[in-house]
Amino acid sequence: MDSAKIYNFFSCSFREEDRDVNQFFLSICGALDIDCVNVGTAYSKTPPDKAKEMMNDCSGLIAVCVKRTKTENGKYLMPSAVHDEISFSYGMDLPVLMFVEEGVQIEGFKSNYGTYLNFNRSKLYEPESLKKIVSSLHSFKLELISPYDPIFNQNITSGFYSEYTHSLYELKESKDDYCWFYSTTKKLVFQKPFKGSIRIGTWATIPSIVPKNAEPINWEIKVENSSREIKINTVVEKNTADTLEAFLKFDPYPEENDFVEYSLLSSSKYLNPIWDDEISNRINLSIEDRLYKCYDGIIPIHGTKKAIFEFRFPSSYGLTRYDIVPFVGSYTSKVDYFVESELERATIKIDSFAGNISVRMELESPLLRHLYGIAWNPPQKKEIK
Repeated sequence: MDSAKIYNFFSCSFREEDRDVNQFFLSICGALDIDCVNVGTAYSKTPPDKAKEMMNDCSGLIAVCVKRTKTENGKYLMPSAVHDEISFSYGMDLPVLMFVEEGVQIEGFKSNYGTYLNFNRSKLYEPESLKKIVSSLHSFKLELISPYDPIFNQNITSGFYSEYTHSLYELKESKDDYCWFYSTTKKLVFQKPFKGSIRIGTWATIPSIVPKNAEPINWEIKVENSSREIKINTVVEKNTADTLEAFLKFDPYPEENDFVEYSLLSSSKYLNPIWDDEISNRINLSIEDRLYKCYDGIIPIHGTKKAIFEFRFPSSYGLTRYDIVPFVGSYTSKVDYFVESELERATIKIDSFAGNISVRMELESPLLRHLYGIAWNPPQKKEIK
């Protein structure tokens, strides 16, 4: 994942003469990982009811307001569909960014409906115009999305923090094999009104060899508690046997001092390689002169006061407490270097109960962009006893 993606509704004219203008803005959105949706097809009329339905799953609205009907004062009205969709978004408290063609009348929208930038279609590709448009779209994106990507988005002020994050990763016996069960509970506290979306995900740090007919990750979101009745709506971007990427949106929007405690539960046998011969990409991690083929853990994705991470292996799997090593490392797409001071700061406990292994790591204020986890070597495949 190279950048945080976000879903926005794209409101525009459907006339052929405006196609190039629309494609210009859509191309920039695509480059910035802003996925735009619209119910229109091939410049047909946009059904208002369907537009409202799709806006419910979007973080914001981007409107391209081109010239349509000329008024008596010499200015132009925008397309009626665009006008209506901006009004819909205002009624839904959806943030709006408007790109307004020079000469289009927007007096009624200026102060109340969102941010706007004028453009001249004959000068769209000039450096100064291009710079302003890219900057506007980028700033709009950062206002809407929470920082989830461990590489690019850690410095964004999101307006909320996690009071605590508890994660439990368990390998359990399942028929004639094993299956991974991941569960994470977070309590988010909001410091200001939040109308954006939060991106969540579960993926294999070390990929396994996945059969073509493998079932996608089984998952669910549960609201455990909240300061008032707040629901969570989800928009799934990707769900395969070893990767889940989705957006969370709150209904109603959290206000200042609200909190939401929720759990993400997921399971799949491909969230980590179970056996040595199932490793797809062998990138060994060297810790204290020993090579490890598998590692996993938590990467804080927003400010967190307290983090607890626990890994459990059943006795039948065959690992011992001496086969597992905890570590903390700076993380981009891989572990770049180890941070011994963070490892020393954490409280770590490794227990063995009748051969069942439990590893627990706990600490205050974990660092962003860092992986707090364990490393191990999966055994050769064998029958469950």
